[in-house]
Amino acid sequence: MQLNGRVPAREVNKALLAAKNKGAMPPFTEAALLEALHLEGDEPDGLTLMERFMGQPKSLAVDITRLLLVMPFLVTRADRLILSVNEGSANQAQEALALMLGAVVSKQILREGDICSTARLMVLDCKRDDIIAPEVRALLPPEAEEVDR
Repeated sequence: MQLNGRVPAREVNKALLAAKNKGAMPPFTEAALLEALHLEGDEPDGLTLMERFMGQPKSLAVDITRLLLVMPFLVTRADRLILSVNEGSANQAQEALALMLGAVVSKQILREGDICSTARLMVLDCKRDDIIAPEVRALLPPEAEEVDR
């Protein structure tokens, strides 16, 4: 399945839940996720991860609904995923999603810089270098951990 035309946050939420509860592998590829989040190129566009995951709003009501209902679940599930991965208790599907989300966060930081607190916190929370490379961590200012904690 590709993510074309779908709200990335909703689809990633479903994948996170299915991975945790059923061990189901993600129904999309890393490339499809990067494309859906407009992170496939190298030119900065100034968008944060929150804006990317919400997708293109059709109206203010849709935008508010996504922000209030979908995004908190995504952030909570991503935090739990990072915790499981750090503890070594993640299943194979969760590992696959962690690698995909690591690629997303890494691309966000590499391309846009430190403009997104969500990406920054994910980088700071994830302890595995195979998910978030040391080069990406090095792009964050030393005071980032102190400011966000």
